[in-house]
Amino acid sequence: MAPLIRYFLVLVALSSAGASIAEGWAESKSAVSEAVDKRDCARAWNLAWPWAKAGEDEARWGLATGVVSIGLMPPGVGRDAITRYRHVLVMAVHGASSGESAAVDLLVALLPKDMHILIGQQLLACLTDGKREPRVCVETAVSDRLVPSFASYSAELDALAETASGAEATCDDPPHRHLPQKPD
Repeated sequence: MAPLIRYFLVLVALSSAGASIAEGWAESKSAVSEAVDKRDCARAWNLAWPWAKAGEDEARWGLATGVVSIGLMPPGVGRDAITRYRHVLVMAVHGASSGESAAVDLLVALLPKDMHILIGQQLLACLTDGKREPRVCVETAVSDRLVPSFASYSAELDALAETASGAEATCDDPPHRHLPQKPD
């Protein structure tokens, strides 16, 4: 596993629990890490998704990391690069609410500085200017309708999974792994 990916997964596993995390999350977090290491994406999703929907920021950015690292894709969604980017971005935005430096770093890495869409410019500026807490940046992005609320997003994913009747989360190779490399 690539060092950056291992770094994010270790941070998920070792970060402090904090007051907002229910006791059960610590057990689930360990099981999620184990499932990710085994590329058992259906199990990892089924363990982490309820926590993400319950408001656990760490589960949200952990899922975003899974999309980037092992191609974790929610049940019932398309497997194209644009769909993948949307899911990783929404999960990363909401995961950054925690203020965990690794979560904010992941989101900043996903938002290129030259991105010409509104979310990239406004959210990146908010996250990097040091004037506001990341939670305020995310709340502003939601209220300005730059990204969906997590409640809206999770309802969408649950509806897609239900429509797919029994489809499970999968591990797909991220599309960028198949792109030709630039010659040196």
